Amino acid sequence: MSNPAARGDLGELLDQQKVTAYQLFVVALCFLVMVIDGYDLFMVAMALPKIAASFGVKPAALTPVLALQNLGLALGTAMIGIISDRYGRKKTLSFSIGAFAACTLVSTFTHDIVSFAATRLVTSFFLAGVIPNAIALTNEMSSLRFRQGFVSLVFSGYAVGAALASLAVGSVLRDFSWQAIFVTAAAAGFLILIVVVVLLPESIRFLATRERGHAQAMRQLRRIIPDRDIDAAILLQAGEASPKTGRSPLRALFEGARGNLTLLMWSVFALSFVSLSSFAALGPVILNLTADLPLQTAGSLMVTFSLGGLVGTAVSGFVLDRLGPKAGLTLWYAGSTACWLLFAFNVNGEASGHIAILLAGAAMTGAQGALNSFVATVYPTKICATGVGWAFGVGRLAGIASPLIFSPFVAAPGLQIQYFALLALPTFLVVFCVPFLTGAGRAAHDEAEFEREQPRSI
Repeated sequence: MSNPAARGDLGELLDQQKVTAYQLFVVALCFLVMVIDGYDLFMVAMALPKIAASFGVKPAALTPVLALQNLGLALGTAMIGIISDRYGRKKTLSFSIGAFAACTLVSTFTHDIVSFAATRLVTSFFLAGVIPNAIALTNEMSSLRFRQGFVSLVFSGYAVGAALASLAVGSVLRDFSWQAIFVTAAAAGFLILIVVVVLLPESIRFLATRERGHAQAMRQLRRIIPDRDIDAAILLQAGEASPKTGRSPLRALFEGARGNLTLLMWSVFALSFVSLSSFAALGPVILNLTADLPLQTAGSLMVTFSLGGLVGTAVSGFVLDRLGPKAGLTLWYAGSTACWLLFAFNVNGEASGHIAILLAGAAMTGAQGALNSFVATVYPTKICATGVGWAFGVGRLAGIASPLIFSPFVAAPGLQIQYFALLALPTFLVVFCVPFLTGAGRAAHDEAEFEREQPRSI
């Protein structure tokens, strides 16, 4: 015999439930999708010396390619997030993965810097659709108690992808050309596309905001809450309760108290990405050429960084769930600052170097994971992907400058200490921004709750 019908608010209904196997399945699929993003970015970084050699240039000549790659990511996250809020998470995610795989395959036919840069720009544009959709979908399918933890767990797929790239690319490049790793990435993309199309459900909260999605939303609710009768009116109430954002989700990011929140969020994302993107793009080259470490040792250090990042990212959201956003974000970014400085004075292939970069990977990638978890919770469903996408877009845009700013350190022997010490500066600045950011988040939430409680005109 079923329990009484569930009534009231859809969000509260989902938040009150225990975690189900169905929700964990969705988290696992989103995790798998995130692996693509980490693999692609580190794949290019690891293959940079061999790509440069095939074009007959020095690795430093390819730094504009890295900048264009970040430009594609910035434009993609901003634009695709808006598309997702209009057409849905699953459709947008499927298209992004398919286009990424096709463009990656096309890049293997390039024979000069210009054509390679063009394909990387387009590839990165479509790849950018992965993060905002995976994060928004996870956030909207999870209960409040584990929401930030699940988002960070999904984002740890980025670290897994980075680790796979660090492990696989070096081995493949010893026996094959750089094109081989791109073909492998394209094949993996097509396989994951099939999995997403066949198995991944649409966001239940997104479906609830669309009347034609109510039947599908009801089926999902019954899978999450099988022992209760669900009142269909709860979906109508969810649609009515969604904040009215007008025609432009982007404009809605600046309505009322969300304006301060959005500007602060963009500033923090920009600072965080300057540090993380620089190391992701130039780390292998800095370790190999600037620090004069063998390529194999540089690869080993990158793998260690990725492993630390995997652990840090996986637990980052759970730390926020436990400590709260203000204390949690402060802890992660203060730790990142300390760990970059620690590694700056331990850039070597010995145990001390591996321990230092393991801690740096855990702290820096964990800090970014915590920030990702936070941004996913502060915007309402109708503009969630737009809010996440534009935050990442601004961060990626700041990441464009990082390879150009730090390019003088490439092949500049003995400057590795200065390079890694400078990576600590942006994270140090984030620590001072956190109280203002979390305060703006509370103000935006309180304003939304007040508007929601006001009687609606008939």
